[in-house]
Amino acid sequence: MIKIAICDDDKNITDKITALLSGCGGLDGTSPEVFHSGEELIDRKADFDIIILDMEMPGLDGIETARILRQTDEDFILIYLTAFKEKICSAFEVGAFRYLLKPVSADKFLEAISAAVERINKDSLILIRSTADELHSVRLSRIVYFETVERRVLVRLADRELTSAAAISDYERELKGRGFYRTHRAFLVNFGHVERVLNDRVILDNGEAVKLSRLRRADFLECYHRFVRSKLR
Repeated sequence: MIKIAICDDDKNITDKITALLSGCGGLDGTSPEVFHSGEELIDRKADFDIIILDMEMPGLDGIETARILRQTDEDFILIYLTAFKEKICSAFEVGAFRYLLKPVSADKFLEAISAAVERINKDSLILIRSTADELHSVRLSRIVYFETVERRVLVRLADRELTSAAAISDYERELKGRGFYRTHRAFLVNFGHVERVLNDRVILDNGEAVKLSRLRRADFLECYHRFVRSKLR
């Protein structure tokens, strides 16, 4: 079930958003939690999939609230509500997915929620069995790359590492068409974490570099460009 938080100091707006959510497809059984201040939302200490957040609130505003929340949860989808166009640029400093101008248009709100739900559904889970025979459920977006190291596969996540006894070719087959590419016999990379492409290396957003085979470079670039274009639709 998708977990949603609504945070706005105006009860009329939270009531309207709650009513709109009740008519959204793909949210069956979802009951949003409502907050009327950034402090209240932060104190809840809960993980939400989608946070609908007012930018202008007494006390902590929406930007500072989001900055604090991002310190412990980088994955939630952030949709801002604002009455001021000039504040929109600030929204993207904290990874906003969408911004909606007040008064909120029902059509634009439903489109934003539909896109957010689609992103969540695409960011599916993969099960990784570690060499300690522990089963880990991991979101694909958290995986930076897989690397073959001494007959084991290192799974490099955004915040930790796992070691799997499965072959890298097994993960390549499982993740075919899901935003991953075998840049080298030892590396399987998540396109979503690529920052730069050099002649023989791919620089990732965590600062690491992985090998890029000369024979695979042209195909890699074509597939990567296709991936980026798909995100701009």
